[in-house]
Amino acid sequence: DTDLPTDSEEWQNTTPIPTCLEILMSFSSLTCVLPLRLRNPCVCSVGGFLFVIGGDEVKEGDEDEKRPVTVATSNQVWRYDPRFSCWEQVESMLDRRAQFTCCVVEDVIYALGGRHTRPDTNTHASVASVEFYDMATAAWRKGPPMPQTLYGHASAVLDNSIYVSGGVPGNYSYTQDESRESSREVFFWDLKGRVWEKRASMSIARFSHRLATAHGYIYALLGMYEPFCDIERYHPRSDHWMRLKPLLTGSFNYGMVSMSSGNLLVFGGRRWSNGQEVVAKSVLEKGSPNIPKSVTRVSRAKLCDKWDFWEQAEEVNRFSVKKVTLKQMSFQDEAKLQDEIEK
Repeated sequence: DTDLPTDSEEWQNTTPIPTCLEILMSFSSLTCVLPLRLRNPCVCSVGGFLFVIGGDEVKEGDEDEKRPVTVATSNQVWRYDPRFSCWEQVESMLDRRAQFTCCVVEDVIYALGGRHTRPDTNTHASVASVEFYDMATAAWRKGPPMPQTLYGHASAVLDNSIYVSGGVPGNYSYTQDESRESSREVFFWDLKGRVWEKRASMSIARFSHRLATAHGYIYALLGMYEPFCDIERYHPRSDHWMRLKPLLTGSFNYGMVSMSSGNLLVFGGRRWSNGQEVVAKSVLEKGSPNIPKSVTRVSRAKLCDKWDFWEQAEEVNRFSVKKVTLKQMSFQDEAKLQDEIEK
């Protein structure tokens, strides 16, 4: 038994953005709204612009229900200019895709895999195609396809190479009611060549998860339908995944960004509470011992939300090839450790 907050208490306490995050950043609504309603698009930032790519476009039906709600996969690309607070449609992708992944390497956007919906038959078809958008030419071009079709996968960039993990593979068409098995596989693409290579698989099959790079490692974070909140870290030189200490609470469909400092921020998403799917407003950060001194001890512990103690779990796992059960630290113990960090 520990005196850590329960699942519901943890999210209730962290639902407001903590004081120290308010010092570091602020959230505000855009005055200009994206002119269409999308599900499962990809979002990335290049050259100071925000790009919203693809996704399923949802069109509302008539009030008298003569025309039902329709969902069709889009290949549109929208760019947000923060200088003028406006959205502008730019060159569309070559393929329509949703539940795909995108990443940026040297100001070039890469769109990888995904699936598209056929509104006439209400079926999906997954794809393996790859395309990239060069800001200089303002055009999309084809890249080497992935080894297999994937949707619901994740990607990350490390040393100007692209890593893709998880998702649902297979060359098939399927209906929305069919369930498919997620993958643990990881693929690697060195952009200097045109060949995808296989890397060590994750220990957990993941779908609709997130990958992020920090300090020379790749982190795999929670996806959908995962019973636990396990996190893994990949070392590219040893081609090895290491299971890390899990988060106490999990969510899905959340946003994640890697800061220039190397810290990772996870915000929003959805989670299950008392059998209901609810929106999460919490903000979590990994690797944040350098929080402003003015923040109270309790606020520091809430912000870190156990992420600062990943390194402790990694040190234990480094010397053991067997599965290790880590004793969770109490909230007071974490506060004491934060005091030591300050000293």
